[in-house]
Amino acid sequence: MRWFELNSPPATTWNLHQEGTYSPDSTNRWMGAIAMDASGNIALGYNVSDATNVYPGIRYVGRLVSDPLGTMPQGEYTLVAGTASNGSNRYGDYSDMAIDPIDGCTFWFTGEWNASSQWSTRIGAFRFDACGSTDFAMNVVPNNLAICAPSDATYAVNVAPVGGFTGDVSLAAVGNPGSANFSPNPVTTPGSSALVISGAGAGNYSFDVVGTSVVTPSLVHTETVGLDVVAAAPGAPTLTSPANGAINVGTTPTFMWNAAAGATSYSIEVATDPAFANVVASASGLAGTSWVSNVTLNTTTTYYWRVWAENACGTGAYSATWSFTTVAGPGDCAPGSTPSILYETGFESGAGGWTSSGTGNTWAIAATNPHSGAQHFHANDPATVSDQRLVSPAVAIPTGQNPVVLKFWHEPNTEPSGSTACFDGGILEISTNGGSTWTQVPNADLLLGSYRGTVSGSFGNPLAGLQAWCGENAYIQTIADVSSYAGQT
Repeated sequence: MRWFELNSPPATTWNLHQEGTYSPDSTNRWMGAIAMDASGNIALGYNVSDATNVYPGIRYVGRLVSDPLGTMPQGEYTLVAGTASNGSNRYGDYSDMAIDPIDGCTFWFTGEWNASSQWSTRIGAFRFDACGSTDFAMNVVPNNLAICAPSDATYAVNVAPVGGFTGDVSLAAVGNPGSANFSPNPVTTPGSSALVISGAGAGNYSFDVVGTSVVTPSLVHTETVGLDVVAAAPGAPTLTSPANGAINVGTTPTFMWNAAAGATSYSIEVATDPAFANVVASASGLAGTSWVSNVTLNTTTTYYWRVWAENACGTGAYSATWSFTTVAGPGDCAPGSTPSILYETGFESGAGGWTSSGTGNTWAIAATNPHSGAQHFHANDPATVSDQRLVSPAVAIPTGQNPVVLKFWHEPNTEPSGSTACFDGGILEISTNGGSTWTQVPNADLLLGSYRGTVSGSFGNPLAGLQAWCGENAYIQTIADVSSYAGQT
C-alpha cells in the first residue's frame, strides 16, 4: 500500500513531505484511505485478502507525528476480519477515512468486507492517545544500538508538537554508560537532536532519554533505549546437532550450536562439498542458536555445514565443519551402501530394444517435451478405444540386493474422471515368462508416484476397474519396489 503526505508551508507551493510503502507480508492490501488528525498523526485503512487464508476484511495502521518519516510503525489492527470469499471481479467501489470534526482526533473508516458470499459494509472508529491535549511527542531512533569500542553511539531524538504545543524541550540521558552530548539542546519543536554517547566500555546497557518542556507546568516524556558495546569480533560457535558424521538425518533438519561469546547474530551454510563451493541452503542475521533448513535436502546425500557469528566489530571465525547424511528416500540404498544400476536408458540413441504393440498403437520416439535430454517415448490418447503397450528389454533381478527398484519419469496426461478416477489411463505391468502373461504392479509396491484412481467401467476401456495413472499435465516420478521378483527375469 503506497501512501504520501503533501504539505504547503505559508507562501510556498505544495511539497512532498514524506511517502512510504506499507507491505509487512504477502497479504494483499488495497482500497486504501488515509487521514491526519489535529495533532499530525496519520492513519491508513484498507481491505485485506489473500488466495488461501485471509478472507476480504478491513485493517488499519498508523504513525505518530514524531515517528520516522516514511514509516507506519504503530502496528496493524483489524477493524473486521472477513469470514467468506468473494468471487466477483468488482469489489469495494468506495472506501473513506475521515476525522471527527468534534474532537479532531477520532478516525472514522468505512469499507467493504465479506461475512458470507454477499458483501457487507463496516464503519469503525479509533484514535491515538497522543491527540487532543497540548503536549509533545518524543521518539529515539534507533531504540537499540550496537557499536564496537571505542566508537561513539549516535541516536536521533525526534520531538514533535501535539495539540498545538509550542516551545522548547530540554533533553537528558539518565544512566548512560559514558558521556552524553545532545546537539542541539534544548530542541525546538518540531525538531531533532543528535545524541552522542562516548567512552562506554564493553557491556550491554539500557538508559533513559528524558525530554522536559521548558514551559511550565513542565511536561516530561521518557524513552528507554539500549546500547550494546563490544570490544572485538565474536569467537567461533561450537556445533551441536546434527552430530558430526550423523546418518539418517531428515531432509529438513534443525541445526543447533552453542552461543559464541560476544555474538549478536549468526550465519549458516549447508553445502554438498567440504569447500562450500556448492552451497544449497543458507541463512544470515539469525538471532538464536538454532535454524530449520529453508530447503528440503536430497535424500541419501552427504552434506557439510558451518556457522559463524557477527557483531558490531565484525565477523568471527568459522566453526568447525561437520557433515551428516540424510535419510534414505523411497527406493534409495541405505547410507553407506553403493547403488548398483542393473539397467538404464534415456532413449537418446533410439528405442534401445524397447518394443510396442496393441490396438491403436501410437508409441514412438519423439523430441517434443522430454523430461530430460532430447528424446522420449510418446503415445497419443486417441478418441477411440485403444490398448497400447510399451515393453522394455528383459532385465534380470538379482538376489540378495534388496531393495531393487524401478524408477522412471512419465506424464500420464490422459482423461481423468474427477480428481480420484480415470476415463483413460496407464498402468505398470511385469512379466516373468517372456511376456506370455502380465501382472499389474499394485499401489502397495509404488513407493512414489502412485496411481491416481480407478478406471471407469464405461466405454469399453480394457483397463476398466484397475487402478491407473491419468490427468497429469506435468512429469511425475514413479518408484516401484520390484524386490519380490528377485532371481527372475
